[in-house]
Amino acid sequence: MMKRFLVILAALAMVASACGSDDAATTSSASATTAAPATTAAPATTAAPATTAAPADDDHDHDDEDHADHAEEETAASDTGGMGTVVLNSSPDDGITDDTISVGWIGDLTGPTASAQAFNAHGSHAYFECSNADGGIFGRQWEFFAEDDTYNAEKSAIALTKLIEDENVIALVDLGGSGQAAQAIPELEAAHVPVIGPPQTIDPTLGSGQFFHNLVAYGDQADIFVGEAAKRLGDPADAVVLGIVLEVPSGTEYATYVQDSVTAAGGTYVGTEYVGLRVQEATAQIIKLQAAMDEYGVNMVALHGAPYHNELVLKAMSAAGITELPVVGIHGVATNSIFLNAPDDVTDDTYGVHSFLTSNSDAEGAAMLKRCADLAGYPGEDLVSNFSHGFVNSYILHQAIEKAAENNGGNVTRETLTAALAGKFDTMGLSCEIDWTTTNHSPCGAPMTLDPATGGMVPAGHWDDYAPYLDGVYGIDPVVTKLELPGFEAMTYDELVAAAHEEGKLFIYGDAVPAQLEQMVNGFMERYPEIDVEYVRATPIDITSRVLAEYESGAHVADVVISTAHVLVHDNLGTIFQAINEDLVPIYGEYPDDFKRPYTGSAVSLAIPWGICVNTDYVDEADRPTSFADLADPKWEGEILAADFSIADVYVGHWDALATEYGDDVVAGIAANFGRIFASGVPATEAVAAGEGTIELVCVEGLAKFVQKAGAPVELIIPAVTSAFEQRPALMLNAPNPYAGRLFIDHALSSDGIEAWRQTTNNINPWDRENMPSGLLPVATDFLDRKDHILGLLGMGDN
Repeated sequence: MMKRFLVILAALAMVASACGSDDAATTSSASATTAAPATTAAPATTAAPATTAAPADDDHDHDDEDHADHAEEETAASDTGGMGTVVLNSSPDDGITDDTISVGWIGDLTGPTASAQAFNAHGSHAYFECSNADGGIFGRQWEFFAEDDTYNAEKSAIALTKLIEDENVIALVDLGGSGQAAQAIPELEAAHVPVIGPPQTIDPTLGSGQFFHNLVAYGDQADIFVGEAAKRLGDPADAVVLGIVLEVPSGTEYATYVQDSVTAAGGTYVGTEYVGLRVQEATAQIIKLQAAMDEYGVNMVALHGAPYHNELVLKAMSAAGITELPVVGIHGVATNSIFLNAPDDVTDDTYGVHSFLTSNSDAEGAAMLKRCADLAGYPGEDLVSNFSHGFVNSYILHQAIEKAAENNGGNVTRETLTAALAGKFDTMGLSCEIDWTTTNHSPCGAPMTLDPATGGMVPAGHWDDYAPYLDGVYGIDPVVTKLELPGFEAMTYDELVAAAHEEGKLFIYGDAVPAQLEQMVNGFMERYPEIDVEYVRATPIDITSRVLAEYESGAHVADVVISTAHVLVHDNLGTIFQAINEDLVPIYGEYPDDFKRPYTGSAVSLAIPWGICVNTDYVDEADRPTSFADLADPKWEGEILAADFSIADVYVGHWDALATEYGDDVVAGIAANFGRIFASGVPATEAVAAGEGTIELVCVEGLAKFVQKAGAPVELIIPAVTSAFEQRPALMLNAPNPYAGRLFIDHALSSDGIEAWRQTTNNINPWDRENMPSGLLPVATDFLDRKDHILGLLGMGDN
């Protein structure tokens, strides 16, 4: 009779659907705090070959009656671990009671890498459920605590402390996430808790005595990449490789290993493109891949990431027509859902290096793997390599506990278990035999792809085919080697000036007030007279339409856009626009951090505070507003002339900042006093100058000066509490003159460049810290999430 089976697997049904159609109907879920008892019989899987009879499913030809007889014999042996008189101790602080043995798992079940890690949890779950149904180990039942960290380092740390101190687990059969695993090392070492089979093999954990790796290390995966290159190209020296990796520590580590292995074999590594953890497409990376193919002759891709991200890359390759390029990646590529969901024209030459076979293989444990997957509620997942990995992890733990008991007279603790893991372990043929006698990792792996006939993963060759390429070198300093294309190489200022002079041309789109934009351009031309500059001044909407149309048609006109069209840049960063850094724009490294805007890949050149224009003929000085909140007073009803704030997102950002500062009621109160609504700020300012109203919102200095020069009785009031709209330069990814574009941005971010178009001290120069407004409100990066709400308060847009 099974005691209980605790499983903390939140929202596993959701994870299954995210993992692809091969396993969407295979997961089970259980309460985060209640026991989920096993209800099915299972084969005898509890004994380690060194001390007990072989598992029943080792012979694939057993009929059900033979299997049942053997299972009954096996159960009797497992009550004492198959070791006769050895009696297991009870040590609750080490996770062993008279009835149970507690085991932990930490990883991503519902976050961005769940499409990989959830299978490991399912595999471990399946093994323990089968074992429990067969009587457990030493008469105890396994309790399996699986903690979902959603790929969040803080949650992972909390889960680790909980499992060690509250659940008193004896071991972890997984700890997912490169950063999460690295940060856990001190706590694991202090508590002597071993981790069996983490799903990544980064250098920090290779150096810790608490981690026992059975997945081929990143250094080995890079060597196997070279082995596959040799098979395909005849000579690995002919390989020209681009790395596309997830933007996490293990991504940089893997890319560095590939670079080292490829170059050591005489090949060429052209650089690395990074994929963000929460991206929804990979078009930007594939644009760079195509450019690298054209420029350098890239003939192989090294891919790193979770299945979700790898699928995005492969789909983007197919959409771009890049279908003849071999892709060899990490174990995260060896996932069935990738091959089922991504187009065949790319997956037919895609491989992921892995260390575990699945149930479609001829491994002796294949039948058991399938049987336990079915019985645990994961039918079909036995065809997934990560499921097999999790299954074998738990099987190794079983063997190690028996070994620790045998070596220590039944006294099994975290420390004696860790010592017992430093030995050899059977994998039922699902991987190479594990030998942790002298090292804590297992250099065994091969590139794997999907076999359409069986639906499972199959290796491109035997483990031994790739063994000669394993150099046994581990421990590197991860280095970010980004792909550098012509026009985007790292340069000093002097080198950039020389390259820009050689181009001699520059084309700009801008939306600033005409006089200001002209001042900025003239300042650049005076400083760099060797460069001919053309520019077009247009509204943000027109610039957006023009840039998108040119991108769709393949036309490359502008080098730089300097504007308030921040949504355009944000939404197309990496496809149309190139994020700047100090390598591209030298002054960026010194630029004030509070005016850098990484979410649009740029920085603020000039910030212009929003103000209030007042017709002084109609509003006495004593009655003039000093804050935006003053305008919620009903005395201004019908007197406020306003621009249509739905036409530009910079307006929405300002009103969102005011709503955050004063509350929705104040914004709605101001809107209740609106009289006429104008198409933009220009006619609204002209109307207040003509006396058609007494107040104009929202006003800026350029417009105020324009009507003042004509003699209009208009005063601009800049409230102490306001936000500013920002002119930011953005570099075009396909700029015809990229060096000149970079030099212009360097100038636009310099104090001299900003002063060239700064009309008064009301305009904010980020370098001028002494004149910085004290009440400047930040515009939230996510203000567009509230756009409809803000426009609703203002009575504009579709609301």
